[in-house]
Amino acid sequence: MSKNNIFKIVGALLAVVVVGGGIFLFLGNNDDNNKKDSPNEVINDNSKKNSSGKSDFWLADANIPSKTFDLNVKLFDDFTGAPIDLKKLDNSGYTFSYTNYDSGKSVDYKVNSISEVKGKDWYSSRKEIKVSNSSDELEFTLVVKSKCNKKEYNTYEEAINNNCFEISLNEEKVFNKKFRYTDTEGVKEIVQEIFNQLGKPTHIYVRKGDKLTMDGDGIGQLSSDIIYDYKTFKLKFGMLDTYNKKHDYRMLNFYGLSYLTNESYGPDSLNTKDIIDELVK
Repeated sequence: MSKNNIFKIVGALLAVVVVGGGIFLFLGNNDDNNKKDSPNEVINDNSKKNSSGKSDFWLADANIPSKTFDLNVKLFDDFTGAPIDLKKLDNSGYTFSYTNYDSGKSVDYKVNSISEVKGKDWYSSRKEIKVSNSSDELEFTLVVKSKCNKKEYNTYEEAINNNCFEISLNEEKVFNKKFRYTDTEGVKEIVQEIFNQLGKPTHIYVRKGDKLTMDGDGIGQLSSDIIYDYKTFKLKFGMLDTYNKKHDYRMLNFYGLSYLTNESYGPDSLNTKDIIDELVK
Protein backbone atom coordinates (compact mmCIF):
# COMPACT_ATOMS: atom_id res chain seq x y z
CA MET A 1 0.00 0.00 0.00
CA SER A 2 1.43 3.41 -0.95
CA LYS A 3 1.95 6.16 1.63
CA ASN A 4 -0.67 8.31 -0.12
CA ASN A 5 -3.28 5.58 0.22
CA ILE A 6 -2.34 5.02 3.85
CA PHE A 7 -2.78 8.70 4.66
CA LYS A 8 -6.14 8.75 2.85
CA ILE A 9 -7.34 5.82 4.97
CA VAL A 10 -6.03 7.45 8.12
CA GLY A 11 -7.72 10.74 7.27
CA ALA A 12 -11.07 9.03 6.74
CA LEU A 13 -10.73 6.95 9.87
CA LEU A 14 -9.66 9.74 12.16
CA ALA A 15 -12.28 12.10 10.78
CA VAL A 16 -14.88 9.84 12.36
CA VAL A 17 -13.05 10.05 15.65
CA VAL A 18 -13.07 13.86 15.48
CA VAL A 19 -16.83 13.94 14.92
CA GLY A 20 -17.35 11.53 17.79
CA GLY A 21 -15.61 13.72 20.31
CA GLY A 22 -12.17 14.84 19.19
CA ILE A 23 -8.71 13.35 18.95
CA PHE A 24 -6.43 13.67 21.93
CA LEU A 25 -2.70 13.12 21.44
CA PHE A 26 -0.48 13.89 24.38
CA LEU A 27 2.60 12.35 22.80
CA GLY A 28 5.06 13.21 20.04
CA ASN A 29 7.95 15.54 19.31
CA ASN A 30 8.31 18.35 16.76
CA ASP A 31 11.60 19.02 15.06
CA ASP A 32 12.97 22.53 14.52
CA ASN A 33 11.35 23.08 11.12
CA ASN A 34 8.24 20.98 11.75
CA LYS A 35 8.28 19.88 8.11
CA LYS A 36 9.02 16.18 8.36
CA ASP A 37 7.56 13.44 10.52
CA SER A 38 9.96 11.38 12.56
CA PRO A 39 10.37 7.78 11.34
CA ASN A 40 8.84 6.81 14.66
CA GLU A 41 5.67 8.80 14.01
CA VAL A 42 4.47 7.28 10.75
CA ILE A 43 0.86 6.16 10.50
CA ASN A 44 0.91 2.39 10.17
CA ASP A 45 -0.87 -0.15 7.96
CA ASN A 46 -3.86 -2.00 9.33
CA SER A 47 -3.51 -5.32 11.09
CA LYS A 48 -6.37 -7.68 11.92
CA LYS A 49 -6.17 -9.25 15.35
CA ASN A 50 -8.80 -10.57 17.69
CA SER A 51 -9.07 -8.95 21.09
CA SER A 52 -7.92 -10.83 24.18
CA GLY A 53 -11.30 -10.15 25.78
CA LYS A 54 -10.04 -7.94 28.60
CA SER A 55 -9.38 -5.06 26.23
CA ASP A 56 -10.08 -3.89 22.70
CA PHE A 57 -6.59 -2.40 22.55
CA TRP A 58 -3.35 -4.16 21.73
CA LEU A 59 -1.45 -3.37 24.94
CA ALA A 60 -3.56 -5.97 26.72
CA ASP A 61 -2.29 -8.59 24.26
CA ALA A 62 1.38 -7.66 24.66
CA ASN A 63 3.56 -9.95 26.76
CA ILE A 64 4.53 -7.61 29.62
CA PRO A 65 6.80 -9.16 32.28
CA SER A 66 5.71 -9.04 35.91
CA LYS A 67 8.84 -7.20 37.09
CA THR A 68 11.20 -4.48 35.89
CA PHE A 69 14.64 -5.68 34.80
CA ASP A 70 18.01 -4.08 35.47
CA LEU A 71 18.98 -1.71 32.67
CA ASN A 72 21.79 -3.53 30.89
CA VAL A 73 21.37 -2.27 27.33
CA LYS A 74 23.65 0.41 25.89
CA LEU A 75 21.65 3.56 25.36
CA PHE A 76 24.35 4.59 22.92
CA ASP A 77 28.01 3.83 22.22
CA ASP A 78 29.66 4.90 25.46
CA PHE A 79 26.85 4.48 27.93
CA THR A 80 25.56 1.25 29.42
CA GLY A 81 22.70 2.30 31.61
CA ALA A 82 22.59 5.80 33.02
CA PRO A 83 22.39 8.55 34.33
CA ILE A 84 24.03 10.23 31.38
CA ASP A 85 26.58 13.00 31.85
CA LEU A 86 26.76 14.83 28.53
CA LYS A 87 30.12 16.37 29.42
CA LYS A 88 31.68 12.90 29.16
CA LEU A 89 31.17 13.20 25.41
CA ASP A 90 33.46 16.21 25.14
CA ASN A 91 36.71 15.64 23.25
CA SER A 92 35.74 12.02 22.56
CA GLY A 93 35.09 12.28 18.84
CA TYR A 94 31.44 13.29 19.20
CA THR A 95 30.06 16.25 17.29
CA PHE A 96 27.01 18.38 18.09
CA SER A 97 25.13 19.83 15.12
CA TYR A 98 22.27 22.30 15.27
CA THR A 99 20.74 25.29 13.51
CA ASN A 100 20.35 28.69 15.09
CA TYR A 101 18.49 31.71 13.76
CA ASP A 102 20.01 35.12 14.20
CA SER A 103 18.72 38.37 12.67
CA GLY A 104 16.42 36.39 10.39
CA LYS A 105 19.22 34.20 9.06
CA SER A 106 19.65 30.45 9.52
CA VAL A 107 23.15 29.41 10.60
CA ASP A 108 24.32 25.79 10.91
CA TYR A 109 26.76 24.91 13.68
CA LYS A 110 28.87 21.81 14.24
CA VAL A 111 30.96 21.78 17.43
CA ASN A 112 33.03 19.19 19.28
CA SER A 113 31.93 19.92 22.83
CA ILE A 114 28.60 20.27 24.60
CA SER A 115 29.98 23.40 26.26
CA GLU A 116 30.31 24.99 22.79
CA VAL A 117 26.57 24.70 22.11
CA LYS A 118 25.27 28.24 22.36
CA GLY A 119 22.12 30.07 21.39
CA LYS A 120 18.75 31.31 22.53
CA ASP A 121 16.51 30.70 19.55
CA TRP A 122 13.84 28.37 20.93
CA TYR A 123 11.42 26.64 18.56
CA SER A 124 8.24 25.65 20.45
CA SER A 125 10.34 25.81 23.65
CA ARG A 126 12.71 23.17 22.25
CA LYS A 127 16.02 22.93 20.43
CA GLU A 128 17.09 19.75 18.66
CA ILE A 129 20.81 18.94 18.51
CA LYS A 130 22.08 16.01 16.44
CA VAL A 131 24.87 14.10 18.19
CA SER A 132 27.13 12.00 15.96
CA ASN A 133 29.99 9.65 16.85
CA SER A 134 33.56 9.64 15.54
CA SER A 135 32.37 7.81 12.40
CA ASP A 136 29.92 10.67 11.75
CA GLU A 137 26.97 8.34 12.39
CA LEU A 138 23.97 9.82 14.18
CA GLU A 139 23.92 8.43 17.71
CA PHE A 140 20.94 10.28 19.12
CA THR A 141 19.05 13.56 19.10
CA LEU A 142 19.48 15.79 22.13
CA VAL A 143 16.33 17.82 22.82
CA VAL A 144 17.09 20.85 24.99
CA LYS A 145 14.07 22.50 26.61
CA SER A 146 13.56 26.10 27.63
CA LYS A 147 11.39 25.18 30.62
CA CYS A 148 11.59 22.48 33.29
CA ASN A 149 9.60 22.28 36.52
CA LYS A 150 8.26 25.83 36.03
CA LYS A 151 11.80 27.22 35.64
CA GLU A 152 12.57 28.99 32.38
CA TYR A 153 16.00 29.24 30.75
CA ASN A 154 17.02 31.93 28.28
CA THR A 155 19.86 30.04 26.58
CA TYR A 156 20.73 26.50 25.55
CA GLU A 157 23.71 26.58 27.91
CA GLU A 158 21.52 27.38 30.92
CA ALA A 159 19.11 24.59 30.07
CA ILE A 160 21.88 22.01 29.55
CA ASN A 161 23.66 23.01 32.78
CA ASN A 162 20.38 22.54 34.66
CA ASN A 163 19.66 19.10 33.14
CA CYS A 164 16.70 20.45 31.21
CA PHE A 165 16.94 18.04 28.30
CA GLU A 166 15.84 14.68 26.97
CA ILE A 167 17.44 12.33 24.46
CA SER A 168 15.58 10.73 21.55
CA LEU A 169 17.22 7.32 21.36
CA ASN A 170 17.80 5.11 18.33
CA GLU A 171 15.93 1.89 19.14
CA GLU A 172 17.83 -0.09 16.50
CA LYS A 173 21.15 0.84 18.10
CA VAL A 174 19.88 0.30 21.65
CA PHE A 175 18.56 -3.20 20.94
CA ASN A 176 20.91 -4.09 18.05
CA LYS A 177 17.95 -5.03 15.90
CA LYS A 178 16.25 -3.72 12.77
CA PHE A 179 12.63 -2.61 13.06
CA ARG A 180 9.83 -1.73 10.66
CA TYR A 181 8.36 1.60 11.74
CA THR A 182 5.77 1.87 8.96
CA ASP A 183 3.34 -0.97 9.66
CA THR A 184 1.36 -2.17 12.64
CA GLU A 185 3.12 -5.52 13.04
CA GLY A 186 6.45 -3.69 13.02
CA VAL A 187 5.28 -1.38 15.81
CA LYS A 188 4.18 -4.38 17.85
CA GLU A 189 7.65 -5.87 17.42
CA ILE A 190 9.35 -2.68 18.62
CA VAL A 191 7.15 -2.36 21.70
CA GLN A 192 7.41 -6.05 22.56
CA GLU A 193 11.21 -5.85 22.31
CA ILE A 194 11.20 -2.95 24.79
CA PHE A 195 9.09 -5.00 27.21
CA ASN A 196 11.35 -8.04 26.71
CA GLN A 197 14.51 -6.04 27.45
CA LEU A 198 13.30 -3.61 30.13
CA GLY A 199 10.53 -5.61 31.78
CA LYS A 200 7.47 -4.20 33.48
CA PRO A 201 6.98 -0.43 33.09
CA THR A 202 6.63 1.66 36.22
CA HIS A 203 3.60 3.46 34.78
CA ILE A 204 1.33 3.31 31.75
CA TYR A 205 -0.56 6.59 31.63
CA VAL A 206 -3.71 7.15 29.58
CA ARG A 207 -6.40 9.84 29.65
CA LYS A 208 -8.63 9.70 32.70
CA GLY A 209 -11.77 8.98 30.71
CA ASP A 210 -10.25 6.17 28.62
CA LYS A 211 -11.36 2.58 29.07
CA LEU A 212 -9.73 -0.63 27.87
CA THR A 213 -13.02 -1.87 26.44
CA MET A 214 -15.03 0.13 23.92
CA ASP A 215 -18.76 0.84 24.01
CA GLY A 216 -20.41 -0.49 20.87
CA ASP A 217 -18.79 -1.34 17.56
CA GLY A 218 -17.43 2.09 16.66
CA ILE A 219 -13.94 3.53 16.44
CA GLY A 220 -11.86 4.15 19.55
CA GLN A 221 -8.39 5.28 20.54
CA LEU A 222 -6.03 4.58 23.40
CA SER A 223 -3.14 7.05 23.68
CA SER A 224 -0.52 5.96 26.21
CA ASP A 225 2.69 7.22 27.81
CA ILE A 226 4.79 4.29 29.00
CA ILE A 227 7.35 5.15 31.70
CA TYR A 228 10.31 3.32 33.25
CA ASP A 229 11.39 5.16 36.40
CA TYR A 230 15.00 4.49 37.40
CA LYS A 231 14.96 7.10 40.21
CA THR A 232 17.76 9.30 38.80
CA PHE A 233 16.33 9.30 35.25
CA LYS A 234 13.46 7.90 33.22
CA LEU A 235 12.88 6.13 29.91
CA LYS A 236 9.65 6.83 28.04
CA PHE A 237 7.89 5.88 24.87
CA GLY A 238 4.38 6.44 23.59
CA MET A 239 1.75 4.63 21.57
CA LEU A 240 -1.50 5.52 19.85
CA ASP A 241 -3.85 2.60 19.14
CA THR A 242 -6.72 3.43 16.77
CA TYR A 243 -9.21 0.58 16.43
CA ASN A 244 -12.27 0.11 14.23
CA LYS A 245 -14.07 -2.59 16.17
CA LYS A 246 -16.77 -3.32 13.61
CA HIS A 247 -14.27 -4.12 10.87
CA ASP A 248 -11.48 -5.34 13.19
CA TYR A 249 -9.14 -2.75 11.67
CA ARG A 250 -6.23 -1.44 13.75
CA MET A 251 -3.50 1.15 13.32
CA LEU A 252 -0.64 1.70 15.76
CA ASN A 253 1.64 4.71 16.08
CA PHE A 254 4.91 4.43 17.98
CA TYR A 255 6.43 7.56 19.53
CA GLY A 256 10.11 6.82 20.02
CA LEU A 257 12.03 5.73 23.08
CA SER A 258 13.45 8.69 25.01
CA TYR A 259 15.79 9.23 27.94
CA LEU A 260 14.56 11.94 30.31
CA THR A 261 16.28 13.64 33.19
CA ASN A 262 14.10 14.00 36.28
CA GLU A 263 14.13 17.75 35.68
CA SER A 264 12.79 17.42 32.13
CA TYR A 265 10.12 14.89 33.02
CA GLY A 266 8.25 17.04 35.51
CA PRO A 267 5.02 16.14 37.35
CA ASP A 268 2.49 13.76 35.83
CA SER A 269 -0.59 15.31 34.27
CA LEU A 270 -3.69 15.52 36.44
CA ASN A 271 -5.68 14.52 33.36
CA THR A 272 -4.18 11.04 33.16
CA LYS A 273 -4.51 7.79 35.05
CA ASP A 274 -2.14 4.85 35.49
CA ILE A 275 -3.40 1.51 34.10
CA ILE A 276 -0.30 -0.62 34.74
CA ASP A 277 -2.10 -2.66 37.42
CA GLU A 278 -4.99 -3.34 35.06
CA LEU A 279 -2.60 -4.82 32.51
CA VAL A 280 -0.01 -6.53 34.72
CA LYS A 281 -0.93 -8.22 37.97
